[in-house]
Amino acid sequence: MRRYEAVLRLSEALSICREPEELTKTLSEQLGEFLEFFQFYIIVYRENSTDVEWAVLGSEKSLISAYADVPVQERPSWRAYSTQEAFHIADWNKDERVPARLKEGIAAEGLEIGPLVFVPLTTPHRHLGALGMSGFPGTVYSSDDIGFLRLIGRVVAFAIDDNFNLRKAEAAQAELQRQNDRLRLLLKLTNQITSNLELRKVLRAISANIREVAHCDAVHISVPDVVSGQFRVYALDFPEGKGFVKEEMLITPVGGVKRALEQLEPAVRSIADRDAFPPEYHELLVAEGVKRQCVIPLVNRGRTIGALAIARTSDASFMPEEIHFLAEASGQIAIAIENSLAYHEISELKEKLAQEKLYLEEEIRGGMDFDQIIGNSRALKQVLKLVACRSEFFSM
Repeated sequence: MRRYEAVLRLSEALSICREPEELTKTLSEQLGEFLEFFQFYIIVYRENSTDVEWAVLGSEKSLISAYADVPVQERPSWRAYSTQEAFHIADWNKDERVPARLKEGIAAEGLEIGPLVFVPLTTPHRHLGALGMSGFPGTVYSSDDIGFLRLIGRVVAFAIDDNFNLRKAEAAQAELQRQNDRLRLLLKLTNQITSNLELRKVLRAISANIREVAHCDAVHISVPDVVSGQFRVYALDFPEGKGFVKEEMLITPVGGVKRALEQLEPAVRSIADRDAFPPEYHELLVAEGVKRQCVIPLVNRGRTIGALAIARTSDASFMPEEIHFLAEASGQIAIAIENSLAYHEISELKEKLAQEKLYLEEEIRGGMDFDQIIGNSRALKQVLKLVACRSEFFSM
């Protein structure tokens, strides 16, 4: 009766366990007074695969080494998992089901081990893996002990399954949050493009938005410098920066980044690869603590009009799916640059036309001095009036 009361307590205790090690520790603490054991083992296989999804194999490293050359399908845990029956080894030397390679491995390690029991971890929805328990030499596990362990296996299986489902739900929620963040970024980019045509102001706002969504530490946007042939940092967002990387600095594309800009493809580089950076730029990034950088060409109409550089001061990699998203978002940034450049070009032309208009008006006024013309005839006055009207028209 006390054993079954322990099952209820164990079920409640396991419901709050999140990690395999925590689950195993709880098992040991709860079952120590009912079963004599050396340690527990939990092995969960990937569905329809011999690959292990996660496992706790115990602290006896030499025993783990003994399994190294034994195929998964011949191991006790797999036997329990595949047959959905308890697999009990009472005597390792006499049990013919023990693979010869496993016996050889145990002998090579000089191990003296007691009985081993594995029971399946199963729920109505899925076969998960196996729960194992090993005893000290001389320990005996009765059929009641094994039956009790099978019952424990069901409780553990439900706890693991609940944990998997919770993690899947959390992962789905996190993915939904990422998608929402990215949609908000695209909306912000669109709003910034349409609401402000001052290039530096727009690009600074875009850099800040990308840094937040991409969970990185620094973002800068650079555009080609016609005079030097390099790229000039036009906007920078680096809140924790030390000031070594600045706006207006010139960067020479080299190596993989140079090819990426030519081939219109993203490139990722590590600060550990010195040759991937211009020497002086590499020194500045090292001083800033940057570890990794992703450079994405800003492309419009099949040509590179700028570059988006995203940096992290941690060793966290840039995942393919986030690079793909940023590459798609870069099209919006390219449009912002094109729109702003076109706006400034039109503004300059408009200013130039206004200056030419003032010059022509002054020329017209200076060349038509009607006060010097003498005459009082009605015809002459009518001609002077028409000329004056035309002068006013062209000066409008």
